[in-house]
Amino acid sequence: MKIAIQVPIKAMASERVAGKNFRTIAGRPLFAWLLTELLALPFAPHIFVDSEDPDTFDRVRRVFPMGIRFHQRDPWYASNNANGNHLLNQFAVAHPDYDWYLQAFVTAPLLKAATITRAVETATSSSAHDSFFTATRETGFFWYRGVPVNQALGKLDGMPRTQDAQLVKETTGLYGITRAALLRTGCRIGTNPLVVETSRLEALDIDTPEDFAFAEAQLEQNS
Repeated sequence: MKIAIQVPIKAMASERVAGKNFRTIAGRPLFAWLLTELLALPFAPHIFVDSEDPDTFDRVRRVFPMGIRFHQRDPWYASNNANGNHLLNQFAVAHPDYDWYLQAFVTAPLLKAATITRAVETATSSSAHDSFFTATRETGFFWYRGVPVNQALGKLDGMPRTQDAQLVKETTGLYGITRAALLRTGCRIGTNPLVVETSRLEALDIDTPEDFAFAEAQLEQNS
């Protein structure tokens, strides 16, 4: 079974944390933490850094002279119009010789090789699942665009017990899908996904300065 891991690293400036993909965190560039975990995976996938800017490849090579491959994408895929589905599709078109495609993000620096291995081994051990994603199970009452998601307003019994008001939230750190499912759906999650629950720490996705500071404290504590 051939597995490719796409690691998108956008060179364009982040809106909320300036230069976060390359910013030093706990003594290393942010991208180095996830790539180190990927290089430790026992099933030896092909790891591709995917970026619109060749300078990104040079930065990665200075830290990892060996073991990382590179894919240069069209600049449109670094724009705010492109989502994760777009990113994985353009990568799979350019690299068609794989059975599974994984997508992992350097903004999840606390994600561990053991969790990635567990996800891949479980998803590929049978034909029950055509994809997987990491997630956390959230308890509470949620709203989306002004509409309640898991309670019914105006009904006396429309509010479940808090412990029963559960939702699954994607961590946006790791995805995987078979080539057949990706071609069929055009999406990074297929029709029969495996939900891989992770700890709150591994689920962290750096999106704000506060996230960055928290992740740095955790990395310094555990290194």
